[in-house]
Amino acid sequence: MAQGNLTADGSTVWFRCHTETGVRISAKGDFGGGTITLQNQLNSTTYSLLDESQTALTYTSNFDEFLKLRDGDVFRATLSGATSPDIDWFIGGAAESL
Repeated sequence: MAQGNLTADGSTVWFRCHTETGVRISAKGDFGGGTITLQNQLNSTTYSLLDESQTALTYTSNFDEFLKLRDGDVFRATLSGATSPDIDWFIGGAAESL
């Protein structure tokens, strides 16, 4: 489990999934007009995480999402385009910060 707060554009630290079932990520608060994009990393390249229809997982308001990740997958949340945001985020499940 991990939690934190975003008060400006930027990213959480990277997390590594340690389960075959996935992890839960949620965020709530004032997005300040910004967008959170869930991202993963593969071979030192950052990609947007995609849903089953191949659409990037992006949010402009409160969300609670279960990510179907594999053991060893690396992920983070990135906020962009925000003005004076105040977002509390939470990651539940078997994930460690890197």
